[in-house]
Amino acid sequence: MVRRLFTAVFVVLAIFVAANTCAAELTIAWDGFESNDGAGGGGWSGNWAFSGTVDVIGGTTGPHTGSYHLRLRSSDGIATRAVNMAGVTAAHLKFWWKAYSFEAGETAVVEVYDGAWHTVLTVVDGNDDNTYHSANVNLSGYNMVSNFQVRAASHMGGPGDYFYIDDVNITGTIQRTLTTSATSGGTVTQPGIGDFNYPDGNVVNLVATADLHYQFVNWTGSAVTAGRVAAPNSAATTVTMDANYTVTANFASDMVISGTITCASRAVNDVNVAGLGVVTDVNGFYTAIVSYGWSGTVTPAKYGYAFDPNSRSYTNVTSDQTNQDYDALPADDFNDNRRGSMWRYGH
Repeated sequence: MVRRLFTAVFVVLAIFVAANTCAAELTIAWDGFESNDGAGGGGWSGNWAFSGTVDVIGGTTGPHTGSYHLRLRSSDGIATRAVNMAGVTAAHLKFWWKAYSFEAGETAVVEVYDGAWHTVLTVVDGNDDNTYHSANVNLSGYNMVSNFQVRAASHMGGPGDYFYIDDVNITGTIQRTLTTSATSGGTVTQPGIGDFNYPDGNVVNLVATADLHYQFVNWTGSAVTAGRVAAPNSAATTVTMDANYTVTANFASDMVISGTITCASRAVNDVNVAGLGVVTDVNGFYTAIVSYGWSGTVTPAKYGYAFDPNSRSYTNVTSDQTNQDYDALPADDFNDNRRGSMWRYGH
């Protein structure tokens, strides 16, 4: 019997929370029943499981949109479908429903499962105006589990009592976890070291800072492998969080270039080792620190000497370069006039 009185009874056991303006709402799962069976839509863990008097029907029964909708009848119609909600926040279950020909005491319900079943909509006699109505259930108060389920059930007296469902959508924000770490010689200063959660699709800043006498080398990890780190060889870059990812900031210590400069096995001090910015000490020894991957040319210089070799070139230094020795050779600094004077007056 169609009732004119419309007093829908919603049992929504959820707490509304403020929306995260940084996170875009995503469709987690949906079904408009246009496949004309229980396998349509997308995002679900499997098909609808039907039991009792339930079917997907079209024709003149008036779906909310499209050509088909879900119909439950009698006292035993049940339709259940599972969806993985792990990591989802700010979730909502949205759907359209209508009822027809309920009698006193007859009900239909929509429930969700998060480890236990909870009723989120109850339709009773008086709501059966054969007109579609929208439902928007805030799921924030429920556990977002991997085996989350939605179930519609009919508790009416016979096959002439109808409960319809159409255009089911589950929306929410998917949280992604970024796990950061660093090798010895530095740290990740942004966002830090550890696990950090972000809405799906967020672009997150990455900043690595080297300790004294260390250099940043590169980023590695699953985010780099997936191509989600914008500039893996840059200490300051970004990562796009469209999945759970790891990143590691890799550092290397500065490199040492050192050696001794001698003349006939005697130390030559105060030799300017150009390119390294150091001079030899009283033992003819020099040492300099260069950054990891350094490239350059080193040329020793001191008045009155030539050197063998006269210079050394380095490309992408990634290990200490020791025993970079040079022989100092006295230079003949006499010009021809002075040489002639020695011959004229030296005898």
